[in-house]
Parts: sequence; structure tokens; C-alpha cells
Amino acid sequence: MTVLFIDIISMILVLFAWFRLYDSMSIEIRVKRFCFLSGIFFALILILDQIWEIVLETFPATVQTDTVLNSITCVIYMLIPVSAAFIPYVYTGVISLRSHLIRILALSFLEIVPFLNIWYKVIFSHREGYMYFKPFFIFYSLVEYLIFLFLIWRYYIRSFLFDRSDHIMVAFSVGIVGVGVLAQIIYGDLTDNWCCISICYLFMILAIDQMYAKTDLVTKLHNREVYLKMLRHHRRENRPLTAVMFDLNHLKDVNDQRGHADGDAYLRAFGLTAQKVMAPYGELFRIGGDEFCMLSITTTPAQLLPVLAELQDREKCDPEYGDFPLDFAFGMAGQRPGEDGEETVHRADQMMYENKRKMHAADRHLDCSI
Repeated sequence: MTVLFIDIISMILVLFAWFRLYDSMSIEIRVKRFCFLSGIFFALILILDQIWEIVLETFPATVQTDTVLNSITCVIYMLIPVSAAFIPYVYTGVISLRSHLIRILALSFLEIVPFLNIWYKVIFSHREGYMYFKPFFIFYSLVEYLIFLFLIWRYYIRSFLFDRSDHIMVAFSVGIVGVGVLAQIIYGDLTDNWCCISICYLFMILAIDQMYAKTDLVTKLHNREVYLKMLRHHRRENRPLTAVMFDLNHLKDVNDQRGHADGDAYLRAFGLTAQKVMAPYGELFRIGGDEFCMLSITTTPAQLLPVLAELQDREKCDPEYGDFPLDFAFGMAGQRPGEDGEETVHRADQMMYENKRKMHAADRHLDCSI
């Protein structure tokens, strides 16, 4: 009996991905479950591929054997869209209804075509143990790849804040699946395609783990680790930096009066509202407690000042994120010649605390007047 060692290698990759899921302290439990379920279907594809080989070598080349081989291959192709559907399902709460419908229709197309192929040979057939591809198979494979690209873009890139290393990881995932698609179109090599899918599965688990580790779970902004990484990158690139420090007012009052769950919601509402306004100019990070920092290499303090003034003039956070007041102090500094990024941030931090003291003094003065 021929053992398909490439399937064994692929299974090892899936097992390693499962280990990373189990070992990760960053990924949410519900996301882990869906990722694990997705991996089960990848593992079934590899097992069925080995069963296909056993049937081919064990039974004589008859019409019945060809029917069994064709059915196994069709089931394998039916498992691919099922496995691809699980992880995006996690993010259905933040994706529009139209995107849900597009996903369902796209995955249904990938599911129905191989199902029909069990009886009506529309994409491939088997004769005397050989697999023959129909002209429609090329179209089906390309559509399958385009749907994969859509899922990656809509459910990963739109659900996380990506930095350069994340984009590289996704690019490798997209590229390795593309190699598998070319292998099956040009050479009819399905086993290499399953291996490429397994590698992609591992890459996506690593990417999800990496993205969760860099994301503040309360505000969904990048965390302090990414903030420090950006400062190090800036030091190497030697580009002028503008830093804005934010401090959220009255978080302690919300925590004391309404509970920490509402306090977290207040942090999230402020962070997402500020990021929505400031996104064209730079990136906002939550660096600890009620403190946020925005770093920009494209905008000067003079250009940012009216944007910050407009944000501070708002009375409430964006209603999309909850009914919370928008009350904060900020300080801003532009990088001086010979100054590194940390020093610029430190000056912005000092200005923020000075403004906060002035705001508190004004509040006390108002209370006395009343």
C-alpha cells in the first residue's frame, strides 16, 4: 500500500496548528473552537485522500471503483467550503447582512458543484483509476480561489487592525493557496493542493494568534506592544513624528457608580470614536489604563489641532459604540531636531497632564461659582 507522506506532513501541520490554538493565551475561547472545527475538516480531507489511494491500489479498475473514487473526490471538494466557513462565522456580528449573503451564496456554489459532480460529471470524472478534468474545472478552481481572497479580506483584514507583519503573513497564506490552485489546474496535482491548504491553515492560526496578542481586548485598538514596536520602526526610518497623548476623564466615576463592565464599555467607546476620527492622520493605541496615544508620520501638530478641537467639542461618543460622554484631556508634540520618538511622546504626555490639571482647576472653579 502506498503511503502518501505529503498527507502525513500536512496532518502534522494541522496538529501543530491545533497545539498553537490550545497553547495560546490570547485567542478567545469561542474563536479557538471555530478554528479547531475548521481544522477537523482539513484533517478529514487528508484522511480521505489517503483512502482514495488505498481504493485505487486495492480494487480492480472497474466502473464501480471509478464511481467510488469520484465520490471520494467530490466529498473532499465539498469539505473545503465547509472548513472555510467556520472561522469567518465568528465575525458575523460585525459584518453587514449583504456580506453574509455573499458569503453564503459563494460557499453554496462551491458546495453544490462537487455534490452534483457525484452524478453529473461537470468538473472531473474517473475512468480506469485515472482522473480527468472537465473544462469547467478551471473556472471552478479560479472562483474557489477568488472566494478565498474575499473571505480573507472581508473577515480578517476588516476585523483586525493589521500592521506590516500581519500583511506579510496574510500574503504568504494567499500565495501558498495560489500555488496549490496552479498545481491542480496545470498538473492535476490535488495532493499538493491539500498540502498548500494545510500550510495556509497553519499560517492563519499563527496570524490570528499574533493579531490577538497585539490587540487590546477592551478597546480593539493596537496595544502597548505594537505602540513600542512602531516607535522602534520610526527610529530606524528617521521620519518626523507627531505624538498625541489622551487621558480619559471620569473613568473612575463610571467604574465606581456603574461597574467595571460599563467602565470597559466607556474605554471602548472613546477609543473607537477617537480612532474613527483620527484614522486618516495616524494610528491610535491604548497604552494602559485610561491613556491612549496617537502616532503620526504624515501630519504636523498644526494640521492635527483643528481635528482634535473638533473631537473635543463633541459631547458624546459615537452612538454606534454606546451612550457615553466624550470627555478627555490631550497633549500634542512634534518631533524636534535631534529628538527621538520617546522624547517626543514624553513632551506630549507632560502637556496632556498640564491640560488635565487646567481642566480640573476649571471644574473646581465652576463648582465654587455655582
